[in-house]
This record gives sequence, structure tokens and C-alpha cells, in this order.
Amino acid sequence: MRPVPFEMRQKLLGNLQVSSKGANPKLRIIATQSTTNTLLSESIHKNIPAAFGDVALRQLEGEDEPSLAYAVCIDNGTANVYERLLPAELEKPWTQLFSLGTATECAVEFNGIWKLNSNKQWYSLETEQTPYIFYVNSDNLYVQKWNDQTTKIPLAEGVSCISACRAWQSTDQPLLDQGLIIGYIKSGVVFYRALCLQESGELVWETEREITELGAGNTSVSVFRTNDFRVGFITENNGEIKYVLSSRTYAGQSVRPETAYAQIEAECSITVKPIAYLSGYETGSFVLDGDKVYPEKDIVISSYMSEPVLKVSSVYRQSTSIYEINTNYPLTARGDISGYLQITPGAGEVIPEITDVTVSGNKITVTTDAPLSRSMPVTITLASGSGLFFTAPGTSYIPVPGISAYFPPESVTDDSPVLIAVPDIITLSAKLLSYSYSVNEENMVLNNSYTCILIATMVGSVPI
Repeated sequence: MRPVPFEMRQKLLGNLQVSSKGANPKLRIIATQSTTNTLLSESIHKNIPAAFGDVALRQLEGEDEPSLAYAVCIDNGTANVYERLLPAELEKPWTQLFSLGTATECAVEFNGIWKLNSNKQWYSLETEQTPYIFYVNSDNLYVQKWNDQTTKIPLAEGVSCISACRAWQSTDQPLLDQGLIIGYIKSGVVFYRALCLQESGELVWETEREITELGAGNTSVSVFRTNDFRVGFITENNGEIKYVLSSRTYAGQSVRPETAYAQIEAECSITVKPIAYLSGYETGSFVLDGDKVYPEKDIVISSYMSEPVLKVSSVYRQSTSIYEINTNYPLTARGDISGYLQITPGAGEVIPEITDVTVSGNKITVTTDAPLSRSMPVTITLASGSGLFFTAPGTSYIPVPGISAYFPPESVTDDSPVLIAVPDIITLSAKLLSYSYSVNEENMVLNNSYTCILIATMVGSVPI
């Protein structure tokens, strides 16, 4: 840290007079260390009772130095937020922005990511646009993002003192995040919560944790970050100062990384080596192998990370004279390969002639001049050196070695079958037939009853 000049020290002593010199000013003093290792000490406002406050510096992406300072102070029980432009000059005073309301404790801190400064060769915190503000109201700890009331959430109850600090986060593995830490005291015991990056990509306030090493009886707490990126908690406990540190992260972000600078001295020379070009040519001679013709000097250079193996993946008889061979890699024919194919039918079948061969994608289609029975097996063999190539992912063209495709016999179906059955009777035997006879009788009684009713009809007044 750079020492404060004598003239500036005397000026500060003159401003901060004690009551014995006849002056008792009420000042709010903010002292913080900027990234240029300069201690800034100045008053935010005057003529109000001094109370607790906190300051955070903003340094956005693309800025070499902090450009803005934010402060939160408690004025007569009310938390107010101030700002000031940086670099700190007399014509850039602190300006009050807004009020958070009633509060007994307050803190402010930026979240952000650690970025390597290419010029200075060390890491600095690239902050967000606005900070997080913490304050205690009715012994309850709250946090909100700047002046957005919709982001206000409670963090703890029964809180008496708070302090905030942005801890280390790995730039190589962002999930190694110690988070934005808020430390606080409850009933003399130190606790903290941290806003950390989760696997889902969200920022979440993790559960409350106790600093058991500090014990009970603590009356004040301050959270800080060391030069080697450890997190520390310092407290006042019954007139004693206690502090604990987190384990080392070995991040290497707080100091210049190991760098080797080289400079060419004396004479420097560059030697250029000529490129040797090789030429190849064909003499026109060929090698005969039976009915197959091979160029005597046919050179193919293939490249691949690992050598792939061409295999016959499936076969299919389109008809009794058309055969389809499928491979596991796509094929390319440099010329006619029919002279390198040999077809072998089952026993008793006449060997047909191959009349046509087509190569398309992963498929070779072979056509013969005569049909072969589906009930008989067929084998088609391709000799090496045919001028057929295949390609696999990450390879150049590779010559197809000798392959063989076997077509198994298939079941035969007939659309118009004829079935002739000839019974085989050796002997005839007579069997007595038994006829069953039965007689059924039914008795039925029918009872009838009749009722006669006489109806008199008036014919006339004089009887006949």
C-alpha cells in the first residue's frame, strides 16, 4: 500500500479535530482501498450523527478502473443510498439517490465475475450494473437488488450486525463459486449465507451456515477477502479480536501469473529449406491374374486416425436375378468392378453371368443373366484391387479389400398350390353299429268349464 503524503495527512488531521480544540464536527468518513492501491478517505456528508455505513465500487466490462462508488449509510435510523463518480475529485460530490426506510444495520456489495486484465496480468472483479443492498429492520435481515422492491427477500431473523463481501469464483469451473457472502450475528453467534451459481445456471441463496470456530459472545463481525482469495471473518468478542480464514483455493488470481519474456539479441537468421516435389507416372504395363487385370503401379494413399473395417451389414434378393449387398460405410467406384465379382450358386445350379453392377451409397446391386432358385444359397465375392473405395468419418478414400456376401436359401411360396392326397388303406374291418331306440309317452288332462248367460231382449209390447 502506498503511504499517505505528509501534507495530506496534516490536512486530514485538521478536518478531523477533536472537541478539545473547540471543534466537534459530525462527519461521515468513508475509507476504502481502490484497485490502484490508493487509500481513499473522505466525508460523505456532514452535520448528522455518525453511524454505520458501507461502500462498494463499480467496475464494468471494458473499464480499466472503477468508475462509480456507491455508499449506504444509516442517518437517524434511516438507510440512505449515495453515489459518487470516480476518480474522486472535489467537483464530484456524493449525491443521495434514494432511501430504503428504517434500518439498524446496512451493507452494500456488487456481484460479478473475475476477469483477467490483459495489461496488468491479474484478475479483477467485473461487476454488474447495480449492487445488492443488505439491511436489518426489526432484527430481520433483508436483501434486494438495488432499488427494485420486487427483489426484496428475507435472509435471517434476530440479526444484530452484518457485513458483505464478494468471494472467489473459478474462471475455469464457474460452479466452484464461494458466492456473494453476507455475514451476520445472531445471539452472539456468527452465521453467513452465500449467493452462489448452481448446476441449473441459477443464482440461489444457499442455506444458513454457522462459523463454529468463533464461538459465542461476538458483538461485531466483518467479512473480508484476502490477497490470496480466501474469505475471512473477524469479530470482536469480550474485548478480544478473533478471526478465521477459509482454506486456500490456490486460484493464482490475486498475483501476476508466471510469465516468461524473451527478446532476441545479437544476430538473427532464418534458413529456408526448399520443398522437394515427387512425381509419379504410369508405364502402361499391367498384371494379369486369371481373368482380372491390375495396373502394375496403382498407388493409393489413404489417411485416417484409426483404420476402419468395412463389413457386409445385410443382403437382400430383389428377385431371382438381382442381388443387393449393403455395407457399413458408403462406397465409391472408380470404374467398372464387374470383372472383380464372382457369383457362386448352390450345388446343381448353373453359374450365371453378371450383366450389370451398380454402386450407390452403401449398396452394391448385382444383376445376372439367368435366375437362380431362391431355395438355394448364393455367394458373391469381390476381389481386392477392384477400384472400389469406401469412406468413414474422418478418413480419406480407402480401397475396399476382398469381401464376400452370403445369401442364405429362402422359403418358397406358391400362389396357386395343388395338393394331391393318396389314402393308404391296408385292411378293412366291419364294425357293428348300435342303434338306440326310445319311446316317450305323455299324459295330459284338459279341464274345461263353461258358463251360460241368457240376455233378454225386448221385442215388443204384445207377445207373439
